[in-house]
Amino acid sequence: WQLARERIGAQADDFFLLDDELRALGASALEAEMGFGFERDESGAVGDAVEVELPSGRTLRFRGWVDRVDRLPDGSVAVIDYKTVSRALSTDDIVAGLHQGRYLQLPLYARAATRRHGGDDATAAYWYLASRTPSAAAEVVLGDIDGLFLEALEVFTDGIASGRYPIRPGEATTWPRPTFEHCKWCDYDALCPAERDQIWLRQEADPRLGTYVELTSREPAVEDGAVSVGDDDSSRR
Repeated sequence: WQLARERIGAQADDFFLLDDELRALGASALEAEMGFGFERDESGAVGDAVEVELPSGRTLRFRGWVDRVDRLPDGSVAVIDYKTVSRALSTDDIVAGLHQGRYLQLPLYARAATRRHGGDDATAAYWYLASRTPSAAAEVVLGDIDGLFLEALEVFTDGIASGRYPIRPGEATTWPRPTFEHCKWCDYDALCPAERDQIWLRQEADPRLGTYVELTSREPAVEDGAVSVGDDDSSRR
């Protein structure tokens, strides 16, 4: 308990340091635990959902909870999602993940915040309160990564509509037990085939999964040591 208490105290200190940095920029709190998509009208239909229109014409509706929304001095909103982790990720890590269809929570939450509180653009950040590395904020701007968000949703919904559900377990790992990186926290890990990595290798070569494989395995452009989001064709399918 003494070690756990010291870790919790250190993460709390890190939180206030990150908060002080944001306050120094003139930010003010707007809302905490902002829910969207849970309200029901008199007919029982769910309203207030965030609707995302895809280039294909599909419309997706989302609901969820945003940890915190602040107003910045320029009138834009800043979304913050808290993460207690062992190791903090950087902004470059998040942008690289967005190129591969991951971390879609941030652009979705930024869209929800601008819909509720207005503004032409929004920033969205993970505040990593880490136990094994320095804590840090990884921040992206919605206008810079929204095309990646729409592209990933298009690829994933194409696959769902076509009945294609590839099994992509990631690299083998021995922690917290012998399994695969993408399966560590899945409730159904024990039910999946042990040879799932071999299944993925066969599926990866299937031309019907071409756009999915391209999306989830590509690398972003890197300029002067930083990940670039502006030079790639983010509308590519």
